[in-house]
Amino acid sequence: MSNYCSLDNDQRIHIKGLVKFLVNDMLSAGGDGDAFWYSKYYSIDQLEPIIDEYLNSINWFQHGGTKSKDDKNLDYKRWQESFHISNDEEFWKNIPVWAQVKIAY
Repeated sequence: MSNYCSLDNDQRIHIKGLVKFLVNDMLSAGGDGDAFWYSKYYSIDQLEPIIDEYLNSINWFQHGGTKSKDDKNLDYKRWQESFHISNDEEFWKNIPVWAQVKIAY
């Protein structure tokens, strides 16, 4: 049994809003904009389809955006900017000080 919360439609809408914020903040940096989200409540597998749906709606992948994934981490990059989502608490503890956005949720 997992320790993660289940996702209903309201939570999916909230997650899309959070992803929109991360993407907008990251792309507004104009170079080396990095955002980090330590997801305590939702697994990478739960979040990935929601994030991909939003990114597809803004043509992320058609404009050079990429994605990489492992068991605890999901990384999206475009040009020099990126946002990282992790279920790993050690990841959270080691986020670089220069990170533009840090969210633990």
